[in-house]
Amino acid sequence: MALFFRDHSCSAAVILITLVQIFYIIYSYTFIPPEELSEIKEIRPIRHIALKHRPLDGYVVNLTLINKYCEPELFDTDYFDTYNIQDCLDYLDERESEYLVKNPDSRIKCSPDSVPMLFHVYWRGRINEKIAFMIKSFLYTQPLDCALLNVWLDQNQENDFSQNSYIQPLLKFSPNNFRLRRWNLTEQLNYDPIYEGWEEKINRQIPTVGYSDLVRFVLLYRYGGMYVDADVLFLRDMRPIYHLNQEFAYRWSFWLNYNTAILRLNAKSTTSRAVVESAMEHKMNFHPFQIKYYLVKKRIVVKPDLDKHLYMMPTTLFDPLWLKVDLQLSNQVIKPNINDFYDAYKSSIVDNEFPDEKEATTSMRNKKEFFRGAFTYHWHNQWESSITENSWFGVLQRGYDEFINGQSPNMYNEYINEFHEEIF
Repeated sequence: MALFFRDHSCSAAVILITLVQIFYIIYSYTFIPPEELSEIKEIRPIRHIALKHRPLDGYVVNLTLINKYCEPELFDTDYFDTYNIQDCLDYLDERESEYLVKNPDSRIKCSPDSVPMLFHVYWRGRINEKIAFMIKSFLYTQPLDCALLNVWLDQNQENDFSQNSYIQPLLKFSPNNFRLRRWNLTEQLNYDPIYEGWEEKINRQIPTVGYSDLVRFVLLYRYGGMYVDADVLFLRDMRPIYHLNQEFAYRWSFWLNYNTAILRLNAKSTTSRAVVESAMEHKMNFHPFQIKYYLVKKRIVVKPDLDKHLYMMPTTLFDPLWLKVDLQLSNQVIKPNINDFYDAYKSSIVDNEFPDEKEATTSMRNKKEFFRGAFTYHWHNQWESSITENSWFGVLQRGYDEFINGQSPNMYNEYINEFHEEIF
């Protein structure tokens, strides 16, 4: 045995503690009234939820290993009857020690003195609950010593953001971890000769979604980093994919098209330049379905050709519910077991949400169990839906707020006062 008692007093103390414990057990069964015992028995045992640990500096994902579980071999609807979404999520959640590998670039460090991971999001109009929700998810998950989110505001007339109740509690994190920046189309496009003649080519009546397709490529061509749509929540530390020596977007559901809701590009890289130049030749059309044709000049495009230019990541890494929704895979049991993007807003329990429970209640929804393993969650434009208190999003919102206010830890068991105290 590794533990030895050095004297009799220590041994006596152990015996005394043991006797006290035995006495308490006897007392509990002898003196506690029956009605109190029945109340104790009715308490539901707390499910064990493993804590996450931040990845070490300089570790990145091995795409070959991840693809074995997360990238279906055949992309047709018949194959997806056997493709298991949860297997991919479980692998991402439980096997980090296997697929996280050391990046050869030893210069990658997370510290206040390092170059931060740079993220961008575009928002049109006044700051509301939804964009604040996205920013909170960033603060809750990312390493605050080396992460910065640029929130690009368009058609926003607010002069004093401290008067906006949604963003005011978050301003203590600005400008260290996020910055509110004004989007100016003229300044951005006049910055580089690559956009010459844009005034005659741009469609000024384009809807917000289409316009943001342009914004993301303009921003990443100039600044580099990662663009994230406003209807995306961060679920875990992004360093293992951000620091890949790889530019990427992810697959559009089961189709061979890019979804640029998550887009990683280096500033003025060969890939970003190729897309911008081709889009300029096509009346500034940056629609995701066009990107593959800008990169591969072939009529028939295959994934290996695309990966050479802009790697197409598996859908489930960033959009874990999409395949189930698109292919109506109601037989697939995932965690949480919801069937539609709107289900995350519902205050009532969804049918079969907790398959192993006879009487499920909303109290069983836990922020630590929301699509564990996935890097982000894309909720696909549910802008008119409200975040209700006991919904999955309500549970996440409460967790974010408690962390930001220093009342509870984040998903990595870190309290806000443990790091980055200068922001206060």
